Amino acid sequence: MRHIYENNGERCWLIGDSGYPLSPSLMTPFRNPGNAAEERYNSALTSARNVVERCIGVLKMRFRCLLRERTARYAPLVVSKL
Repeated sequence: MRHIYENNGERCWLIGDSGYPLSPSLMTPFRNPGNAAEERYNSALTSARNVVERCIGVLKMRFRCLLRERTARYAPLVVSKL
């Protein structure tokens, strides 16, 4: 039986790119898809990852402190109002 990542009792899988090793709870793309089903899987996985990456990009633009410098550009009083 596959081990599935559980989040508050809800069974789910994590999505990763080809840079991550395959694990029971992490879905990664096939490096060399051998048939149409594997190509569809890769396409669906890539589409799902793109949505997540766009969302993270939007959050980083909205909340600049999530960028590399990880510092607030405003005084704490102003940040608390944002």
